[in-house]
Amino acid sequence: MTLRKKLFWISVFYFAQGMPFGVVIDVLPVYFRQNNVSLTEIGMMGAITLPWTIKVFWSPLLDRFGERRTWVTICCFAMAAAMFLVPLLDASRPDLLLWMLLIGFTVSSATQDIAIDAFSVG
Repeated sequence: MTLRKKLFWISVFYFAQGMPFGVVIDVLPVYFRQNNVSLTEIGMMGAITLPWTIKVFWSPLLDRFGERRTWVTICCFAMAAAMFLVPLLDASRPDLLLWMLLIGFTVSSATQDIAIDAFSVG
């Protein structure tokens, strides 16, 4: 792969890597507030960012099992599915299913981050 092509893909991947974080930090609090979710519950959403903090603990597993491209693809589909399903649920009363979708979204995003970083370095 030429350097130019690799740099193009790295820039695309890093956009894909940063976008989910922006959704969780900037978009979801506004979405939930517009659906009359309490500020306490919106504040608790900070806990779903934990996968980005602790991703270092499962990064060795990604290096050992599967290919980076496979991990990125799986994670992209998982994040897309979660973001497709979230608006279908009643956002005014967040339940366990909604929280699990959001946690799945952030775990998938953190896993994708690991795979993209490994691709960029290697």
